Amino acid sequence: MEVFIQLTKDSKELTVMIEDNGQGFDKTLLTNSKGNGWRNMNSRLELINGTLEIETSPSQKGNALIANVNLQ
Repeated sequence: MEVFIQLTKDSKELTVMIEDNGQGFDKTLLTNSKGNGWRNMNSRLELINGTLEIETSPSQKGNALIANVNLQ
Protein backbone atom coordinates (compact mmCIF):
# COMPACT_ATOMS: atom_id res chain seq x y z
CA MET A 1 0.00 0.00 0.00
CA GLU A 2 1.13 3.52 -0.76
CA VAL A 3 0.28 6.58 1.34
CA PHE A 4 0.61 10.16 0.15
CA ILE A 5 0.56 13.20 2.43
CA GLN A 6 0.05 16.70 1.09
CA LEU A 7 0.18 19.89 3.14
CA THR A 8 -0.88 23.17 1.54
CA LYS A 9 -1.34 26.65 2.97
CA ASP A 10 -2.44 29.96 1.64
CA SER A 11 -3.43 33.17 3.40
CA LYS A 12 -6.89 31.82 4.26
CA GLU A 13 -6.59 28.08 4.81
CA LEU A 14 -4.35 25.19 5.84
CA THR A 15 -5.13 21.81 4.30
CA VAL A 16 -3.72 18.39 5.11
CA MET A 17 -4.67 15.59 2.74
CA ILE A 18 -3.75 11.97 3.34
CA GLU A 19 -4.44 9.56 0.47
CA ASP A 20 -3.85 5.87 0.03
CA ASN A 21 -4.39 3.33 -2.70
CA GLY A 22 -6.17 0.82 -0.47
CA GLN A 23 -9.66 -0.58 -0.77
CA GLY A 24 -12.47 1.90 -0.19
CA PHE A 25 -15.02 1.33 2.55
CA ASP A 26 -18.41 2.49 3.79
CA LYS A 27 -17.72 5.74 5.64
CA THR A 28 -20.86 5.36 7.76
CA LEU A 29 -18.81 2.74 9.62
CA LEU A 30 -16.74 5.66 10.96
CA THR A 31 -19.58 7.99 11.79
CA ASN A 32 -21.62 5.23 13.47
CA SER A 33 -18.66 3.64 15.25
CA LYS A 34 -18.54 3.33 19.02
CA GLY A 35 -14.83 4.16 18.90
CA ASN A 36 -13.44 7.61 19.66
CA GLY A 37 -10.93 8.12 16.83
CA TRP A 38 -13.16 9.74 14.21
CA ARG A 39 -15.13 11.66 16.85
CA ASN A 40 -11.94 12.96 18.51
CA MET A 41 -10.41 14.13 15.24
CA ASN A 42 -13.61 15.99 14.34
CA SER A 43 -13.97 17.62 17.77
CA ARG A 44 -10.35 18.79 17.82
CA LEU A 45 -10.66 20.32 14.37
CA GLU A 46 -13.91 22.04 15.35
CA LEU A 47 -12.07 23.65 18.29
CA ILE A 48 -9.76 25.42 15.81
CA ASN A 49 -12.48 26.21 13.27
CA GLY A 50 -11.58 23.27 11.04
CA THR A 51 -13.36 20.55 9.12
CA LEU A 52 -12.65 16.92 8.39
CA GLU A 53 -13.93 14.92 5.48
CA ILE A 54 -13.26 11.54 4.00
CA GLU A 55 -13.60 10.51 0.38
CA THR A 56 -14.18 6.79 0.05
CA SER A 57 -16.73 4.18 -0.96
CA PRO A 58 -16.73 0.38 -0.99
CA SER A 59 -16.68 0.31 -4.80
CA GLN A 60 -13.57 2.46 -5.25
CA LYS A 61 -9.87 1.94 -4.85
CA GLY A 62 -8.18 4.53 -2.65
CA ASN A 63 -9.23 6.77 0.20
CA ALA A 64 -8.63 10.39 1.08
CA LEU A 65 -8.81 12.14 4.44
CA ILE A 66 -8.91 15.94 4.16
CA ALA A 67 -8.52 18.32 7.10
CA ASN A 68 -9.05 22.04 6.51
CA VAL A 69 -8.39 24.82 8.99
CA ASN A 70 -9.54 28.38 8.38
CA LEU A 71 -6.67 30.76 9.20
CA GLN A 72 -8.67 33.99 9.31
